[in-house]
Amino acid sequence: MYSWSRLSIIIVVYIMYAPRGAAWLSAAVVAAVVAEAVVLIAVSVVVVVALVLVAVVVVAVLVAVVVAAVVVVAAAVTVVVAIAIAKVALALVVIVELVAVVAVVVVVVVVVVVVVVVVVVVVVVVVKVV
Repeated sequence: MYSWSRLSIIIVVYIMYAPRGAAWLSAAVVAAVVAEAVVLIAVSVVVVVALVLVAVVVVAVLVAVVVAAVVVVAAAVTVVVAIAIAKVALALVVIVELVAVVAVVVVVVVVVVVVVVVVVVVVVVVVKVV
């Protein structure tokens, strides 16, 4: 396609040097130039609309990337929190096991003391009776 300056030069030169009887030809050239201008404007509009659509798609992709990054960070934070909770739970289990061991030791000591006391009482009673 011709640029606007080339088209205007062609029109001026053609009109200046065209034979006088070829006025319809000059009108045809003007109509062709106008048609080409309309096509140029239409193509420009289509290009601008396409660029706007591309920009919208790029923004949508960027938003999707940001959302994906937020989801990944949230997942990582969730994993870190879950690991921390698991460590705390494991520590609590160890503490409960230690308390259970201490309780068993206390029960065993109490039972031994009770048995010793009972044996001593029985021995004392038997010795007094005899």
